[in-house]
Amino acid sequence: MLNDRTDAEFFNVTIDLTPRREIAPLPHTPSLAQIQRFEQHLAQFPQIPNEPKHHFAEGMYGRELPIQADAFVVGKIHRHEHITVLLSGTATINTDKGMERITGPHIWISPPGAKRALYTHTDCVFFTVHLNHDNTRDLEAIEADVIVPEPRIGFDCPLLAEFADELQGVYA
Repeated sequence: MLNDRTDAEFFNVTIDLTPRREIAPLPHTPSLAQIQRFEQHLAQFPQIPNEPKHHFAEGMYGRELPIQADAFVVGKIHRHEHITVLLSGTATINTDKGMERITGPHIWISPPGAKRALYTHTDCVFFTVHLNHDNTRDLEAIEADVIVPEPRIGFDCPLLAEFADELQGVYA
């Protein structure tokens, strides 16, 4: 497990879960509390190192993140609306319509306050675009502007029993 802050932790927690039977999938339309409990549960497992690429343009910051197949990812809550792109690959992602299987290229607008949980069926490349009014290249300053700090919540194993098996076929 990663103990020091790294670029891989900048926006997402990516988990390698082998075998996948060790966790219960999220329901079709997970609540924020369910996603947070899921994230806490996933934090027990080894983390997959990711190396994001950072892109800067006048007033914008872009983050490109490759994620290997068969990974679970729980993102952080973002303060502002932003563009999200699945450049390539296939993933099941919680959207405003519930858990959806999406294949790239696919573009959507992520609203403020959204917290995403996803499973990658194939190797994927995600790209997010955020406003960067100060044109800073300081990733800690960008994170402070973009990310809503979240307190760690306690993990209560029986709460996983509440999760539906909507995605069981996804992990088979």
